[in-house]
Amino acid sequence: MKNKYLLPIALCLGMILIQCDKNNDQKCDSTKHKDKTYLLTAPVNANAGGLQFDTYLNGSTRFFNWSRDEYFICIYSLATAHIEVLSFDGVNASDYIVTGHVLFDIPPVIQNIGTIPFPNRVTGKVSVDLQPAFGTGSGNLSTVIELSFPTQGNLDADIIYLLNKVKSVSIRLEYTET
Repeated sequence: MKNKYLLPIALCLGMILIQCDKNNDQKCDSTKHKDKTYLLTAPVNANAGGLQFDTYLNGSTRFFNWSRDEYFICIYSLATAHIEVLSFDGVNASDYIVTGHVLFDIPPVIQNIGTIPFPNRVTGKVSVDLQPAFGTGSGNLSTVIELSFPTQGNLDADIIYLLNKVKSVSIRLEYTET
């Protein structure tokens, strides 16, 4: 007896979920879709190209960060972040470690960006759903590229090492604006 109601109930729930997704898609104005690339070419140790630059030392490892904050993102469609670090010719990207992540909400939710190393570049991509974090309205996110390597002894030597290895860093964001 219970089983004969299970299928109709499941179908009704499925239709409600499909309708919710359709309504959410309609809440984002497709004419406001953005595909923005922020590129910093050599020298890469600067706040330029729409990216913020920072560095710190943790033990014997030097970290360089590039980040981009984006605001007024429609939370009802996915936001996608792409990262790329290009090396100069002849430099192997395995000379350093590249990681990436997207931060959003307070307290921050961190979504790691899986990276794929190639001989002269490292790339990565992640799509994030902002609706669970922000609920209604618009959201924001920060995309971060982090590059690390064993320190060369001091900040000046580390910057020279970086400048001899990295040709460019870029963050590309795809999202719909509110």
